[in-house]
Amino acid sequence: MVAVKIANLPASKHAASIDAAVSQPEAAGMLNVSRVSVQRAKKVQESGDEKLIADVEAGKVTVSAAPQCAQARSR
Repeated sequence: MVAVKIANLPASKHAASIDAAVSQPEAAGMLNVSRVSVQRAKKVQESGDEKLIADVEAGKVTVSAAPQCAQARSR
């Protein structure tokens, strides 16, 4: 979840230069996770499910299991 937050920050949040924008692969590398994990975390974030987001951030649900949890909750 941290990597997707880093990747989603506008450049102005990182530095004064647009060159400071961070891509998903760069954010993944910074935190030693895969780009797929960042993409899954983005889906969790985009779901808007505050409880699921909190559970992932707290380590109660893994990023890899979160999409299935989101689907199950939306049924």
